[in-house]
Amino acid sequence: MDAPTYTRREVSSSVGVEDDVLSFWLKRRLLVPISGGDGRGNHRKFDALQGRIAAILKAMRDVGTNISVMTRLADKIQSTAEFGRSIPVAVDHVRRLSLSRGSGQFEDSELCFAMRRGELTECEATRYFSLILALSSRDADKLDLWSDLCSCVSPKDEGQWFWFLDQSEPDTTDLVRGYEPPASLRHQPVTVAINLAVIFSPFPVIT
Repeated sequence: MDAPTYTRREVSSSVGVEDDVLSFWLKRRLLVPISGGDGRGNHRKFDALQGRIAAILKAMRDVGTNISVMTRLADKIQSTAEFGRSIPVAVDHVRRLSLSRGSGQFEDSELCFAMRRGELTECEATRYFSLILALSSRDADKLDLWSDLCSCVSPKDEGQWFWFLDQSEPDTTDLVRGYEPPASLRHQPVTVAINLAVIFSPFPVIT
């Protein structure tokens, strides 16, 4: 079954932004269509991942985030998307291992369970584990962001997963992931919190 694609109008409607806003994001390369746009009548198409990125941008815009900050974060996210698409590992395994690594329990038992369920052969499990270990030491941040971008989170989940923007230092924007803002952000007058469960709901899980 082919992954769903969306027209520009569908993304605009699902996310809740005007067409001219979407046009501006496209010109600035904050959003990247998967096809089209290179000739009259050749309409742009977007995948669910770009739809989710548009939802993140909309959430940032709603709280008055300036365009330079949005551009920096969009560059980071698009770089993460390119990185994630290049990994020859099923997203489910990246997500599971990213979560276990984050909790300090990163071990091959995760893949052993996948083998027992028939999801992986022993050869695949060995290759996946070696690859994830290498990625974790080299690209840990991208691995975690990719897991978030593709996550199957529900607004009904007991724990809501957020991205918090740390702009405490001039001209820098750090992304902090978690269920609640860290202590370092709680004293700030405004904390930008993006609830991934809510904004991702119009777009299906990335597989």
